[in-house]
Order: sequence, then C-alpha cells, then structure tokens
Amino acid sequence: MRTAFSTTSLAFVFAAIVALPACVTDTTDTSDQETTDTFLYGLSEAEVTALLPLASSPMTLEAWLDFHRGEFDCAAFGDMCDLVGPDAAFTITERSYHLGLEGASREAIDAFLAEELDAASITWKAAHGGEHDDLRDSAVSTDTGSANDERVRTEVFAIKPAVGSWNIHTDCTYQRLSWGVWGGNASANLTARIWGHLHTTSGTIYDSSGTFTTATIFAHSIDTAKHYFYPNTSTDDLHGFGECDASLGGWSASAGTNVTNN
Repeated sequence: MRTAFSTTSLAFVFAAIVALPACVTDTTDTSDQETTDTFLYGLSEAEVTALLPLASSPMTLEAWLDFHRGEFDCAAFGDMCDLVGPDAAFTITERSYHLGLEGASREAIDAFLAEELDAASITWKAAHGGEHDDLRDSAVSTDTGSANDERVRTEVFAIKPAVGSWNIHTDCTYQRLSWGVWGGNASANLTARIWGHLHTTSGTIYDSSGTFTTATIFAHSIDTAKHYFYPNTSTDDLHGFGECDASLGGWSASAGTNVTNN
C-alpha cells in the first residue's frame, strides 16, 4: 500500500531539525563518552528519521536507522550501481535525500531519480560499454537470429532505492559485430517490453503487472519507461521480465530475460 505523505509536514520537520542547534547549547564534556552513530551522508539521526515517511518500503524506525548507519553500500541499493556506477549512485541518492528533507513529494523524487538515472546510465554505458557485463549484475540476453554479425541485446533492471519507488525497466540495443566486438551505432526496428511483479520471501506473488510495451521505432537503442512498484516490506523481492524484438530488412531476432532483486 502506498504511503500518503504531506510535503508540508516534512518541510516543517526539517525546519525544526535545522533550528535545533540555535535553541540548545550543550556544554557537557564528551571527550570520555562513546562516539555517536555515524549516518549515511553525514545526516543526523533526526534527519534520517524525518525521511522515514518517504521510504520506498515500510520499515520500523529502528530498521530505517540501521539501514543508514555507516558508509554507502552498493549492495543495499539493488541494481542502481550497476546501472550508473558507484559514484553516480552515491551522488544521486544523496541528492534525493536532500530533496526529501527540503519537502519534496514522493512523486517529485521519483521524477528526479528517473531523469538523473537515465542521464547517468548513458555516461556509464559510454565509459563501460561493449561487452563489459562483468561490471553489471543485471540480467542480459542476446539473439543473433539468422545472422552471425548482427544481434539484439536485452538488459533488464530491477532497482530498489531506499527513498522513492522500486522500479523495473528494459533496455534494448541493436548491435553489429566488427573486428570481434559487438557494438556500433547502427539502427534497426526495435520493440521493448517490460512486465513484472513483487513477491514475498515465501514466494507469494502480488502486485503483478501486465506487459508494458514501447511502440516499435527505428533506433539504435530504446528503453521502456520505468514501471513502479510499492512493496509491503523491505524484504519483498522485485521481479522484472524484459523482451526485445529487432528487425532490419529480412533479418529479425528476439531476446528475453528476467531479473530478481531480493
């Protein structure tokens, strides 16, 4: 169930947080006391707590605080690091948190993440393109059809940000073989599909979506729009299925795959 949220209430909470140091002066000597918790991005416990209404899945306050103790860990953020690289994932997530503290709604944060992740993924793929799939944990499938020197490449992502909404999408690319390397920037008729569901750790499926299709276009690469999900718990699994069709002249190919983010 999606959590209702008031941007006004969070803005008020944030205003209260930043005003606290001016209201309270603590002169206690803490040199012999244990150090306080260190939270992600240098946030205070009060700031992390204020972000809880924007959590992408229901969490207790203690679980939410535990999630944010220590340093940034790519493994905790699903396929995001695979999509854009660790540095961009760190920066984009940090900016989304500050948007939340400034009073942004879940919808505004989703829009910000979609735009920023799309742009960063292009940069990451340009720097680590070709067949460097060892840098990416998302599921990949290819098909050459009846040819040996052209193929369609399908990549499916299942992304679980801590703030915002879980989502899946498919990336389709037409590639040609040249000097032993698949790549190039040639175009073909491409159609991309994405569908998926959430399921609990016991395997019970819920929030199952139908096929989301991008109309066939003539291009080198296309992505489906992101399909959003709203889990019941942070331990739910996000399962995405993707499929790409490609054709050019008398050639055609189709590749499908799936990924589970748990």
